[in-house]
Amino acid sequence: MILIIIAIISVVQSLFGVGLLLFGTPIMLFMGYTFPVALSILLPASLTISVLQLLIDKSVGRANLRSFVFFGLPFLALGLIANLSGLLKLNIEVMVALLLILSSALRLFSGPKRWLSAVFSKHAHVALATTGLLHGLTNMGGSLLSIYCSSAFEEKKLVRQNIALGYACFAATQLLILVATGTFEPSLTPLYSAAIAALVYFFIGQMLFRRVNASGYNFLFSGFMVACAGLMLSKEYLF
Repeated sequence: MILIIIAIISVVQSLFGVGLLLFGTPIMLFMGYTFPVALSILLPASLTISVLQLLIDKSVGRANLRSFVFFGLPFLALGLIANLSGLLKLNIEVMVALLLILSSALRLFSGPKRWLSAVFSKHAHVALATTGLLHGLTNMGGSLLSIYCSSAFEEKKLVRQNIALGYACFAATQLLILVATGTFEPSLTPLYSAAIAALVYFFIGQMLFRRVNASGYNFLFSGFMVACAGLMLSKEYLF
């Protein structure tokens, strides 16, 4: 079941640069997986698609890489280590649900999105550090990363490529931390998830990216976010 889910949301990530972590994390938490196990399965698939996008399109400059490395990754590492170590008593399900609702609101309402995009553009380094911290804590920094990249670039290919660069840096760092802290869950499932993600990208994702019409996407994407948030909150407070 989880591999079927990964195949479906790999299509979304192939198109827009985000999806596997944004949707996969709340779905797996709702299904009863722990946060480290969810990361162990989702990160290889997400990293695979991001690396393939970077290798094929080749449109990201070194300056963008330095920004992610120096301002995003240290705070991502801080957030993930704090989560895994139990230093912060976090209710991951509720945090993920709230971030989903925030992300959907930013997509549905242009005013808040324009305001946040302007803030990100003016304070890029602070925005990237905040995105890294939230992503480390919850694995849900995809929407903020999208807004950060959209504030810096207008052409959809450049936006997607810089999202892919950020996601690749984030995923590689998260995997290294999981291995170093002994919380990575070794099994064949992460390998299968990465292989499925690659196949989806090559045989479906690239074709759809060339043909996709963005009208109505934000509404559907946001609706799915709200549905995932509802599942997370219902699990926390009803079951």
